[in-house]
Amino acid sequence: MWDILNLIPYKGGDAPDYTFTYTSNTPYEIMTDLFTYTPFTLDALGAIDDGIITTLRPEFTVNSQPSGLGYWETIGQALYRLLSITKLYLRPKAGLAFELIYPQTSDSVNETFTAPLTPVSDSHAFFSYTERHNLVIPNKFTVFGGQSEDGTWDDYTAGVANDTTEQGIFMTIEGFEVYADFSSLEILNGQAAAYLARERAERMSGVGVIPMSCRTELYDKVGIVSTRGT
Repeated sequence: MWDILNLIPYKGGDAPDYTFTYTSNTPYEIMTDLFTYTPFTLDALGAIDDGIITTLRPEFTVNSQPSGLGYWETIGQALYRLLSITKLYLRPKAGLAFELIYPQTSDSVNETFTAPLTPVSDSHAFFSYTERHNLVIPNKFTVFGGQSEDGTWDDYTAGVANDTTEQGIFMTIEGFEVYADFSSLEILNGQAAAYLARERAERMSGVGVIPMSCRTELYDKVGIVSTRGT
């Protein structure tokens, strides 16, 4: 389904550039509008709240044409940019629908896989599992805001998020983002934390070999329990 989203061009603005800027909508409202250009639907948000998805109102431009006419974004590209300023992920569902989810370390385990599997176990077997910890780079994000009306940055505000554990393993590598229209330190700190959280999540990788299980979904939290050699 993501492959299809990455094929559909955004045509929300006027031809030929189709540029459009959302100025008063939350990320969820913008996502809902983007889905109207696709054969898919976006589920209601429900109780999910990362502190950004229904509160931030960014100036979000699609098809900005940074180098002149000749650049058109797909719906998938616009959605990913929008997801990047939140802590949420899109998960495809049956029935041509998507849902937003907010994975957290405090989530309960959806499925447990055990080896060796005991006769009284209520979990499922796994044959092998390998987890790789890749360095989180950048491991510090600074988000600048508070640009003056004349376009200068003489009195800017900067939100910062650090992963001191990753910095201790390697060194401090900083990434930068700009939210010119926002000067609230709370908002800018939240954006920095969102970028860092996504960077952490997308650097972790694990490979497991298990019997086919149709119950496990994308972004589910699984437990791996091995008692081999004990």
